[in-house]
Amino acid sequence: MLVANLADQTLKKHTSVQSAIDLVWAHPPVIAELSELLDVLGDTQDHLQHQPLPDTPLQVHAQYTRIEILAAVGEGTAAKTPKWREGVYDAKAAGADLLVFTLDKTSGDFSPTTRYRDYAINAT
Repeated sequence: MLVANLADQTLKKHTSVQSAIDLVWAHPPVIAELSELLDVLGDTQDHLQHQPLPDTPLQVHAQYTRIEILAAVGEGTAAKTPKWREGVYDAKAAGADLLVFTLDKTSGDFSPTTRYRDYAINAT
């Protein structure tokens, strides 16, 4: 997930995972910053996690990019993940349908019609 996310913009379609790992390792400042970040974040977990899919590193109540999700469920045969913009994604490798959504549409490049207000229609 990390390599797919870090190197997405520089990877060719059929770049192997090992080649992508080698690319990240070839940049010592990136490795140093990741090491510092992991040290800081290592002790910040304040709740128990639950894995929604067996054998995947995804956790419930966490935030992921589409690239990270596709890499985690094993989509694609190389380091670069397939394109996925919106809607349901059939993750055949994981035997799951993936659906993502943006919780906060108040900022960014969302049009007024996209920034609708979601709400429950009743108590049940």
